Amino acid sequence: MLDDRSLKKIKEISSKYKSKVYFDHSLKSHTTIMVGGSALLWHEPVSLEELREMREFLEHTGIAVFVIGNGSNVLIPDEGVNRAVVSLSNKNFRGVSSCGLKLTAGAGAKLSEIISYCSENSLSGFEGMVGIPATLGGALRINASHKCAISDYLESVKLLLKNGKVESVGKKDIKFGYRYSSIDKGAVIVEAVFSLGKDRPAVIKERAREYFTEKLAKQPLEKNTLGCVFKNFSDGKRSSGELIDKAGLKGAAFGDAYVSEKHANFIVNRKCANAKDVINLIKHVREKVEEKFAVKLETEIEII
Repeated sequence: MLDDRSLKKIKEISSKYKSKVYFDHSLKSHTTIMVGGSALLWHEPVSLEELREMREFLEHTGIAVFVIGNGSNVLIPDEGVNRAVVSLSNKNFRGVSSCGLKLTAGAGAKLSEIISYCSENSLSGFEGMVGIPATLGGALRINASHKCAISDYLESVKLLLKNGKVESVGKKDIKFGYRYSSIDKGAVIVEAVFSLGKDRPAVIKERAREYFTEKLAKQPLEKNTLGCVFKNFSDGKRSSGELIDKAGLKGAAFGDAYVSEKHANFIVNRKCANAKDVINLIKHVREKVEEKFAVKLETEIEII
């Protein structure tokens, strides 16, 4: 609950920068699986200066800040979150530009937007990320990958640190692994620079089409899902989806949440699922796989 003083200050900051701020704001439509309750506060800053000022005030007041991207691997509880949720969806955080083979993109830019820009400007490499429903910031945070990992072409990342300072960190100073980056969890990713290759637009577009068609044939990209729910195994010899399938769990359901028939590592919201349905199904799948294969599945998604 926000007291009158805090409400007044938050409104003052938002008014100063002419940004969007909403209280007790539903997060359901901000996630790809379309479930979850409300946030104490929803904020869409218009500049780095506003982001810094608002975050500093909120955290000084004791209100935790969570930055959300496209909501593709985040599960919000039905009771909501007692946090301020920040979205870098304003155009000032979604810019994409290039100089030669160097690409600079804002953290709020969707990967699909970056891929489109690259294909129009003869920049090759990012098409390997096609079909991933994430923003740049979210993709970097977990080192998202498809035909390539987003870190493969990374040069540097600009961060807003916890102390309010802005710092550019080179790739050599960040550890990346499967669904992992060592980027400070207390820092906000603002933008990143990539070093890409060169190819003809038609070739890049055709490659992206091929990659997407291949992915669509295997994954329920047209449904409301969280993306892959469980991490795969580092040995590369088996996948979580394969074990879930072999455990006979395709189609298993709790309420309106069910395990996809197309890809067993996806949980789909049929229509009216809630977070509790999804959590119960995750637990059920994990227990059955452990029972059958003596393996503990680790979630890839973030449960807030």
